[in-house]
Amino acid sequence: MVPEAAERCGVPLERATGLSGVVERLAATIGPAAGGGLVAWLGPLAGLTVNAASFALGWLIVAVTLPAGMGAVPGGRSKGRATGRGSGRGWRFSGATGRCWRWSW
Repeated sequence: MVPEAAERCGVPLERATGLSGVVERLAATIGPAAGGGLVAWLGPLAGLTVNAASFALGWLIVAVTLPAGMGAVPGGRSKGRATGRGSGRGWRFSGATGRCWRWSW
């Protein structure tokens, strides 16, 4: 989606991919240290809860801010905003085929 986002915003592709790379490397550097500190400070359950909340927040941000059709494959099956339908299909798939995640409860 980086090339499409760069085109829509009028930003050179080199600058957009550079920014994307910086954000990825920064997250890969700070994320494990912050997660380890959180687990050491509040315990593993709090670490998992914060991790789950951050994924939910990320999904919400993408669902609310992503323009309709962005990232869609040309000629693909997806039309418009597929985040809700795609997430629903994913939950149904994991419930039907991935029984292992339920063992953690």
